[in-house]
Amino acid sequence: MAVVLIAALSYALVPRTSSEGEARNPELPTPALDSLGTSIVVEDTTSRPPDGGGANTLMPRDEPPPPDLTLRPPDSIATRTETPGAAMDTSAMQVAVLPDSTLPPPAAQRGQLQLILLPWANVVVDDVPVGRTPLVAPLDLDAGAHTVVLQHPDFPEVMLDVEVPPDTLVTRRVSLWSEVALLWLEINPWADVLLDDVVRDTIPPQERPLILMPGRRTLTLRHPQLGRRDTTLTVAAGDTLRLRYNLAQVPRP
Repeated sequence: MAVVLIAALSYALVPRTSSEGEARNPELPTPALDSLGTSIVVEDTTSRPPDGGGANTLMPRDEPPPPDLTLRPPDSIATRTETPGAAMDTSAMQVAVLPDSTLPPPAAQRGQLQLILLPWANVVVDDVPVGRTPLVAPLDLDAGAHTVVLQHPDFPEVMLDVEVPPDTLVTRRVSLWSEVALLWLEINPWADVLLDDVVRDTIPPQERPLILMPGRRTLTLRHPQLGRRDTTLTVAAGDTLRLRYNLAQVPRP
């Protein structure tokens, strides 16, 4: 029995060649014997590349499939397929229209103002002098609000706020006489007449009334032989006064 075991071990340790004349792979494990003399076959699980077939060819292990690396759009991104030659739907598109800088600006709307004044006045519109009345034609103005100033050396300055609608003729009638008080005098024999120490006339005769600004005024009658007489007057716009003086008569104290 011992001799058979030694012979089996010797046979196992002696290298042998395959049928193709190649040496057996020394890395393969040597079959072992169990205690009963039965050889134990150890399977080589090392993967080898195929050598063209044969009984000794080892099959590769089953490997998991490689991951799918194809890029796909996320589900939250909507995709649209365009059909070649199909008309584009522009119903939901907004087209921005840019202003054409080559076009001239729209013309301003215009209106006209006609002034009828008594007696006369120099007219200033929006700080611009436009002439003396009577004007030869109505004033052509931009539509909207305007400030009109009427100036006369013997009358207080009159300011008007005028609204001129588009394509409309606006007429304003102004009497400067309504802005002042008027004074008529009957003087015997005659006298130089002063208002607030300014010589205004010699009466008689008196061809037109003296113009007084509204308020408190000082009337002075001066004669070279009969002396001087002063009177304080308080007048309002629109008043008309008529006074008589006899300078030959001594006034009562």
